[in-house]
Amino acid sequence: MDTLKGKNIIYFILLHYLILAFAFWTPLFEGFYSNIIAFVLFIFVLTLFKDVRLTISKSFNPIVFKKGSFYLALFLCVISFYIFAAIYYGRGIDLATTWYYLTHPHYTVPDRTLYKLILFSIGLVVIRPIMEEIIYRVLIQGYLQSKFNKWIALFATSFIFGIMHFDNMIHPGIHGLVYGFLNMKFKSIYPSLVLHMLWNLYALFYFNYI
Repeated sequence: MDTLKGKNIIYFILLHYLILAFAFWTPLFEGFYSNIIAFVLFIFVLTLFKDVRLTISKSFNPIVFKKGSFYLALFLCVISFYIFAAIYYGRGIDLATTWYYLTHPHYTVPDRTLYKLILFSIGLVVIRPIMEEIIYRVLIQGYLQSKFNKWIALFATSFIFGIMHFDNMIHPGIHGLVYGFLNMKFKSIYPSLVLHMLWNLYALFYFNYI
């Protein structure tokens, strides 16, 4: 990775989070729309950095879908994630509570509607994993790998990923190690992205975000 491209990656990430920090304090960034608004800002900042866009586009390598090892790794990771969550949090999915929230939409959030619930779900399951995998695995981990040993890059990126989930750093940090390893192993964003989406879909019900 050349020096200019590396600097632009740093500038892109800093500018993205700077704008996001300002947007966080606005009324538009509240509740169900936050992930979608964050994605719009992400795309806006991305339009300013052509070489960053090229770096990201190269990471979307579809050849991985033709490899049986991808599906085996994905299956093993999914099972491991679910078992780890049950041990770490000491419980499984409380379907009774989930069903109650679904059938009593105003119980937790007074202005919640089906439309807002769908937007929130898309934001959590689709949009957030896309942004996080691009920022952490493609850009940060990729940049660090160009400067240091790949294992140092993996652990450093996972540590940063955990820190950014400041409400619960250990669990995301461990997930970050797995996402990063998949990215490093398959040289494609798709394995970590698919796994991240599957986990967030599970988390939607596991933590009763709905």
